[in-house]
Amino acid sequence: MSVRRRIGDVVQLDEEDDGPYLAKIAEHGRGTAPDDCMRVCGDPDCKEWPVLAEVDAAGKLTGVRVFHVAECQMAEPGSKAK
Repeated sequence: MSVRRRIGDVVQLDEEDDGPYLAKIAEHGRGTAPDDCMRVCGDPDCKEWPVLAEVDAAGKLTGVRVFHVAECQMAEPGSKAK
């Protein structure tokens, strides 16, 4: 099961090309609620967050934004890569 998230949470994203990096769930133009997960992850409560903002190890925004990330793709900061 995925962990339920909320705006302001910092999560780790493990991508094949970019490796693990941190991102903060950000507010977006359509309000503060996430969308339903579009992946077939098996978690009926999983949600997809429209906008995340990449942060460095100190939590400072880098200016890079990431779009449409499902909770099933998020890990706790410091987790081992999948």
